[in-house]
Amino acid sequence: MRAILLQNPFAGLEPAPLDTILGVLRKEGFTVNHLPSPSIQELKTALREKTDLIVLIGGDGTVRHFVKHFSPIRTPLLLIPTGTANNLAGSMGFPDMPGRIDLSCEKSLIPFHLGKVDIKGRPDFFLESIGAGMIARMMFLMHFRKLSDPYFYDYQQEKYEESLRLLRSIIHSQSPQPCRLMIDGEDCSGEYLFVEVINIPMIGPNLKLASSTDPTDEYLEVVWLRPEERGAFETQLLRRLNGEPFSLDLPARRCRSVTLTWEGANVHIDGEAFKDYENEKLQISVASERLYFYKGG
Repeated sequence: MRAILLQNPFAGLEPAPLDTILGVLRKEGFTVNHLPSPSIQELKTALREKTDLIVLIGGDGTVRHFVKHFSPIRTPLLLIPTGTANNLAGSMGFPDMPGRIDLSCEKSLIPFHLGKVDIKGRPDFFLESIGAGMIARMMFLMHFRKLSDPYFYDYQQEKYEESLRLLRSIIHSQSPQPCRLMIDGEDCSGEYLFVEVINIPMIGPNLKLASSTDPTDEYLEVVWLRPEERGAFETQLLRRLNGEPFSLDLPARRCRSVTLTWEGANVHIDGEAFKDYENEKLQISVASERLYFYKGG
């Protein structure tokens, strides 16, 4: 069997245990093509050969980058989570390191349905979520700080907690925004602090917004925060920052399609904030395409 090993050396805080990963793969009979920081062309060349497993070492952004350039993907993916948030691995229950790899066991391959969105006539996809409001604002400001901070690697070590503190400050300054919202044809329009269409339970800095969300069931879920719920949300966020028991779990609407128009500038797809959103209609649904992740044993 043949495996391709792709690595994002800038993901997370600790270097990946390459010797351990290579040891597990070779013990299971894989011939490994290790491609640290490959270019898109190098990857395309490598993927022309028959491949039984693609191993991604990195975080959620690493998976998004790969899917963006190589979709559709028929080969099983093994994610070794080394990012900062690792929402995909945390939501799906992936281990940090599989004890063994047995591709013949069908139960170890987990189908993962992508979400899709059309904006300005341009199709896009999402793994985690698409949303508008406070959380998108936090992502935009964190991205701006990353670009403007000359001590990027020092800053990386503080990114997780800093984003939570930033979100708490935004809670006080964010005004509710009108949102035209249709969920499976039902009008749920109103004024919200945020609206998120989620495909996995956790997004952003490990914000577990709805524990019932399952990317294997061909449904999405919509969660929102109304102005009158601002205080309760902040209380739970503060408990989390203080290391106390907390719950951010919000009521969720299970659905297949959403139409959303946000009367504001803060919109994101996964961890990427739109920089030019201007009240365009977002048409969101479950994509027919799916990935297969190997859960490991």
